[in-house]
Amino acid sequence: LILWFVYAVYQLRTFQDSNYNNKTMRDFVLMADGLPEISGDRNVEEELKSKVEALYGTTLVGVSVAWDYQEHEEQILKSLTDDIVAADPGPEPFAPPEMTG
Repeated sequence: LILWFVYAVYQLRTFQDSNYNNKTMRDFVLMADGLPEISGDRNVEEELKSKVEALYGTTLVGVSVAWDYQEHEEQILKSLTDDIVAADPGPEPFAPPEMTG
């Protein structure tokens, strides 16, 4: 049990050291929570990008919104699957050659 704890602390310290010495996506993230419900009909990403840039006086590379779609998840996943199949239906079914004697 003691060796397990020592190894767990070692892993944590190694991760913290690596994270401190290397730039990762975590170093460039702003997370906004508690935004009001917004319709997906609007260009929400661009609106948020403009507002944050104006508020902080900086230029953002991009904005990604995590939509709460749990209520419509089944319908959305079916639509995505249909779109993928329509874009790339896959190879034609394989028909073995006819054997002649």
